[in-house]
Formats: sequence, C-alpha cells, structure tokens
Amino acid sequence: GQSIVDLIRVLEETKAELVEDSKNMPSKECIQTLGLAISQYVRIACRQSQIPFAGWGVFAEKPIARGDIICLYPGTALVGKGFADNFAGSVEDASVLQLLQTSRSNNWTVGRPDGVLVDANPVGLHSHLFRAACRREGQHGHDATDTSWVSSPYSEDCLLPVHPLATGHLVNHPPAGTLPNAAFHKIDWPVENMSWMERWGVPVVPLFPLLRGDTLPGVMIIALRDIKKGEEVYSDYAFDKDIAPEWYTPVNYGSDAEVGISGKS
Repeated sequence: GQSIVDLIRVLEETKAELVEDSKNMPSKECIQTLGLAISQYVRIACRQSQIPFAGWGVFAEKPIARGDIICLYPGTALVGKGFADNFAGSVEDASVLQLLQTSRSNNWTVGRPDGVLVDANPVGLHSHLFRAACRREGQHGHDATDTSWVSSPYSEDCLLPVHPLATGHLVNHPPAGTLPNAAFHKIDWPVENMSWMERWGVPVVPLFPLLRGDTLPGVMIIALRDIKKGEEVYSDYAFDKDIAPEWYTPVNYGSDAEVGISGKS
C-alpha cells in the first residue's frame, strides 16, 4: 500500500549515525549506510522462536544483507534520564507516573544512547497509554499508527501486528553461545509534515506531544551480517545486571565482534 511505499522512502532517505557503545561491547564501525529496496521490504515473518519458551520470534523469509533494515521497534517513546523527575511536577495522572517508573525495568523497553526509551510492552497499563497516544497523535479519525499488536489492559496476550515491519519487539536475545546477527539502532522520524498514511508507517508515538519541529525518536533493527533465509533474527538485549531476568545470558563477544547501539534497558 501507499503507506508502506512512503515509509520505505523515508527509510531510504534517513541515514543512520553510527553510535559506538564501548560500555557494553567493543566498538567497531560496522554499518556505513542503510538501504531497503521497496520490492523486498517484507523479508521477515513471525513464528514460534527456536528458543524454548521464548514465544514469538522473527525469521528471515528472504536473504537479508549486512546493514539492511530488518524491522522497526514499535511502542511509546519516552525520554530516559531525568524524565520522571522533569515531569513529576506537571503530571497529575498517577498512571503516567507509574509508566515512567516501570518502563525502565520492563523487558520490552529499548534504550537509545541519547537517553530516549521506547516501550513496547503490549499488555496492561503500557498498552492502554500507547493506544491513548495513538488516538491523540492521529489524523482525520485514524490512529497515528498500528495498534493491533497491543492487547487490552486486562489481557496478557502478545499479538502479532498488522504493520509488516513493526515486529522489532519480537526479536529475541540470542541463546547462550550464539552471537547476535542484528542490532538495535536509533532512527529519528520527521513526522510533523507526514500525511496520515506516511505517519501510520512509523510504529512509535510520543508519550507527550512533540514540540513544533521536533523529530520523533525511534529504534530500528539492522543486520550485523548477511542473514540467510530461515535464520532467526537475534539482537543483544544488553540488560543491566540489576534488572536482567533469570533466563538472560550475556553475549560473549570476541575481539572481532561487530555491534550496533544500545540494548534493552
């Protein structure tokens, strides 16, 4: 559809600035430019992960070249450091404050090096606030973007999105002994002058309205190496030790490892 064509145009015109994160892993320039051919934009599919009990996973349906955009991370964009403190005096809604406090430690949140968090928790309070932001940011009676992947506030189901690229939250951390073949990477969307169809293709919304001229911070998943058809896509969550779940095993990078930006917070 036109919304996807317009999305791909924005992607192709957006250059990713390589961000090196030496704290979590060795820094090495691994991605120079991004490219995504319109005729090949759907190169992934979601099905049960090869990792036991991991739920959904993202798989390559066609070969994916090193440096290509694989998919996009959906959710609510938050500012990281100092966000709750900065807004605590002006935010009276207790549910919003609860979101700010819990987003830092839930397993669905990805952190960018600039302090922005993108929360893709598909259930509970997080899903309710995502839907509310989509309604607020929408145009001409349309939600700003796809909400099909979030459940009702009282459901624990993780649903598949209608948006074919809004599957970044379903990319799993690699199992022990396996290196990631993809990485989270920041992208800034110029949403202010987009048509509603273009805007629908951007699967992230801001918790609070953007100021005029601001870009919308988001996250995409990029291939660190060539990925063969049938391979599952893995990206390093890079959890902090104090919030890492029991199943999490840190990736053991060798001296030749190539990496992307930040992982999950």
